[in-house]
Amino acid sequence: MRLDDIDWAILEHLQREGRMGFRELGRRVGLSAPAVTARVLRGAIEGLVASLNRNAKLEFVPADMAWAEVGARILVNGREIGQAGIFSDAIRQRLDLMDLTPCGAEVDFDELMALKAGPIKIQPIPRFPAIERDLSIVVAEETRWTDIVASVQRGAPASHVRKLGRAVLVSVTVPPGGRRRI
Repeated sequence: MRLDDIDWAILEHLQREGRMGFRELGRRVGLSAPAVTARVLRGAIEGLVASLNRNAKLEFVPADMAWAEVGARILVNGREIGQAGIFSDAIRQRLDLMDLTPCGAEVDFDELMALKAGPIKIQPIPRFPAIERDLSIVVAEETRWTDIVASVQRGAPASHVRKLGRAVLVSVTVPPGGRRRI
């Protein structure tokens, strides 16, 4: 999903004022309300598809549709999964939406769920020398080490706790409330 300068401007305005209408948003970014509506709808569909499979190739192919002023077929990896568009005047009038620029999309749920992401490639977090696992907790200043060990052992399965034997004081400054980080 590639965003151009106008897409970024739309996102910035929506993050600041999420309830802004598309007409006002269009005025601020230099587009018509229908053009803003189409970009927002396209972005929502791109985000949905990318969340299911970030490697999927998504296309919006312009198409005539009886219900849409401007419409497109939605293709993922060359297969049609739905259609999207801005409602035509006839539909807006029939639904009493003449003051709005509504858009809509119909997407085949089964086709969406069939998108396979494939293996996720991850790398382990680099370890510090001589440290197998790291635990950070915030405790009251007067808390004893034996109480910390007992609390960790009660809260974590034995298979997750290999060794508790040394604490390193990370922050010497005691913030208000008498808590310190170990």
